[in-house]
Amino acid sequence: MSAEVFGFAPEDPTGAVAPGALNWTVLVADDEDDVHQATEYALRGVELHRRPLRLLHARSAGETMALLRRHPDTAVLLLDVVMESPRAGFEVVRRIRHELGLRDLRIILRTGQSGDVPELQAMREHDIDDWRSKAELTHVRLQMALLAAIRAHEQLRQTAASLRGLELILQGMGRPDPVESFRAFAQGLLTQLAALAGVASEGALWVRVSGDPDGEVRLLGATGRHRARLGETLAQAPRDASSAAVERALAQRCSQFEASAAALFLAAVEGDLVVCLDTSAPLEPARREALSGFFSRLAGGVDGLLLQARRERSAGLDPLLHILNRNALLEAVDRRLAEATAPDCLALVDLDRFSAFNNAFGEDFGDDLLRAATRRLRQAFPQGLLARVGSDMFGLFGAAASVDPAAVAEAFAEPLDVRGSPFRISATAGFARHDPAGRALDAREILKRASTALSRAKSGVPGGGLHFDEGMITDAAERARLLAALQEAVAAGTVEVAYQPIVDLGLDAVVAFEALARWPETAGESTGPGVFIPLAEQTGLIVPLGALVLRRAVAHLAHLRSLGFTSLRMCVNVSAVQLRAEGFVDLVRSVLAEYRVPPSRLELEITESTAMQGPTQAIGNLETLRELGVGVALDDFGTGFSSLASLGELPLDRLKVDRSFVEGLGRNTRSVRIAETITRLGHALGIPVVAEGVEDAGRLAKLRRLGCQEAQGFLLARPMPAQATVDWLRDRKGSEADVA
Repeated sequence: MSAEVFGFAPEDPTGAVAPGALNWTVLVADDEDDVHQATEYALRGVELHRRPLRLLHARSAGETMALLRRHPDTAVLLLDVVMESPRAGFEVVRRIRHELGLRDLRIILRTGQSGDVPELQAMREHDIDDWRSKAELTHVRLQMALLAAIRAHEQLRQTAASLRGLELILQGMGRPDPVESFRAFAQGLLTQLAALAGVASEGALWVRVSGDPDGEVRLLGATGRHRARLGETLAQAPRDASSAAVERALAQRCSQFEASAAALFLAAVEGDLVVCLDTSAPLEPARREALSGFFSRLAGGVDGLLLQARRERSAGLDPLLHILNRNALLEAVDRRLAEATAPDCLALVDLDRFSAFNNAFGEDFGDDLLRAATRRLRQAFPQGLLARVGSDMFGLFGAAASVDPAAVAEAFAEPLDVRGSPFRISATAGFARHDPAGRALDAREILKRASTALSRAKSGVPGGGLHFDEGMITDAAERARLLAALQEAVAAGTVEVAYQPIVDLGLDAVVAFEALARWPETAGESTGPGVFIPLAEQTGLIVPLGALVLRRAVAHLAHLRSLGFTSLRMCVNVSAVQLRAEGFVDLVRSVLAEYRVPPSRLELEITESTAMQGPTQAIGNLETLRELGVGVALDDFGTGFSSLASLGELPLDRLKVDRSFVEGLGRNTRSVRIAETITRLGHALGIPVVAEGVEDAGRLAKLRRLGCQEAQGFLLARPMPAQATVDWLRDRKGSEADVA
């Protein structure tokens, strides 16, 4: 009987149990050393229910309580009734049940004399399973008593776990929030299955929803160590026994029972579901049957469960790209941070000039471009969390060793495949690291840091990337101070306007002035336009600032006209924000009427990126103004990506060659060719070409030879205050000063 029931194994003189093996813990509490030795000998190498025994030893009531506190999973206590006192054993039992709350622990009392029978009432009161005299407990009877106690222990554990699982399932089904309902249901299901398997509740519920265009398998329910990865895809999961079992179950479409994992497969109309439990050892056939039987009974209701999973995906995923949305990313990052042992990094990846491509080629093309970028980022960072956090911005979270500026730049080094054709685009990124050894940060704080780094990176060359540093916080505070001061300056009208002459190269005569905003922030110190103009554009302050510059410039032109300089035109820069602002056309019309300046004498300069990115309303405003007679110049031409077709559709009167090409005329042939091409293009379209940034005679001579009609720059004249322009015009020989 012993060989069949107890499965004796070869003797091991140490009585040790293999590390990590699933075993039954038995505590021997007795004040006699002989009892401990005899028990060790009787139970050496014994397996019950295919598990070995692990023996713990205590020689007093205090040691017994201490060991049970450290090992609350102990299955059976072999307890001497008499240790320090005649009723010491009963006192220990009372404390175990009331202080430690160990209701599943089975207790067998051992007495020194066969006639020393404990009271029946005391056994019932303290939930004691059995009592035996020490002389009675031969090795066979001891093993039989332990077998019965362990069976009772397991039944109690399974019942308690089943009740917890069923309670969670019922709670989940009753919740009004479908996402919370699904998660509670999944947790209850995992708890119930773990109880049937007789293992700790360490499990994962994977779902592949029917109709998912990407066919992704996603972790939507978890207990234990798997909870930190909720929301991940199977492709992102660590390569271990659990993920391998899930992959085999899905591929073979049947349950898989491995050495350390059990993957239960269920197919339904709404999709496939796999529950994977960590088992640490192979499950007995009886437990496999119990699991399979219980799981198969879910088939009738699993479609409702998977429908909830579809809602879960909708709540946490971007509907276009089928990746995490912003809120789901924050939740997933917080879970990762709670388990982090090595530095991680969050990157915000912004596609450069996406809005321009979207406007130029249509929203459908823009959607396909976003899908192509998503595929590329998944390929480049297969283990990272990927999310869409803005219209053209991605969030990427992963190990700091792999998520860095070089890796993101490399991901976009080759063209994307958009509609079967190569399409080149760059991405600018901001990075924020989190080191578990440093100051604790939550996901929102890390996202804020990455956003700060991205803002700084976008002020540089497209395609770059910057890591957050504490100095950026100081810079942000300085930007806030500058913005407040600029708001005050605009409201008070202390922003000034300087005027730079534009010269006709054929006539060598001044034909126009460009109005340039200048901000003397403090006495004797100015803030450059390269700082405050972008700040004003980002905050919308450019609208009142631009109105102030427009009014001052037209007023000054009216003054010059009153002095006889009637053929001059005034050039004023206009941003995309101003063009979109309500009432912009009315503002221009009213200012011209107020100062009695002919519309043909005003020219609005827009950048190439503004022209390409501007919505229909902005382009419509330009067309309306041009119908009034106001001129339109395309500034910084050559730095953007205008197509000839779109250039021909814009209402333009002039092209301005960007200063970067003018500066390169003396250094490389590429700049010469670009300037020559722009000039020829202007001639072909019948549009005069103006060169900016002319600073030496050699470049000016080259521009003349290329056929450029007009130029401006320090060689010809620096920007000057309004009062200085009159004297400068009168002193300049061959200019319109001759008219005055």
